[in-house]
Amino acid sequence: MAESSMDIADWRKKIDELDRKLAALLNERAAAAVEIGRLKRNTSLPIYEPEREREVLDLMARGSVPSVLEAALACTALAACGADDGPRRPLLERIRSSQQPDGGWSAAALSWGMEHGRFWYGSRELTTAFCLEAIAPAEREPPRSEQDAS
Repeated sequence: MAESSMDIADWRKKIDELDRKLAALLNERAAAAVEIGRLKRNTSLPIYEPEREREVLDLMARGSVPSVLEAALACTALAACGADDGPRRPLLERIRSSQQPDGGWSAAALSWGMEHGRFWYGSRELTTAFCLEAIAPAEREPPRSEQDAS
């Protein structure tokens, strides 16, 4: 079907399919991060690598202000890699400041192929799920300085 002849229902179907693809890619990325963690443990490499953290943050800084969905994904990735609270703080603030009065988050763009002007869109439900996933560890865990004291 040509995009010019698509109606709202067609566009919504397309968005739903993109959401499924996005979720599959994010699951694949999470599995890769788990494997990196497993390899690091098995080879006695340090779990936390400040240089890699700087690389990730530099990549984020070179882009535009991340959408709330991108902020949630970056925050979750940093937490999974064992990053301390410092790099996650601005991301968590971005996420929390975007929360709607009903507790959810608006649908957000996830940029892809910026040089070609392509974007994927996460539904409200998908964006809310990833935002909740991102803030949950911060809500459960005491700051690293408190953990280190025990």
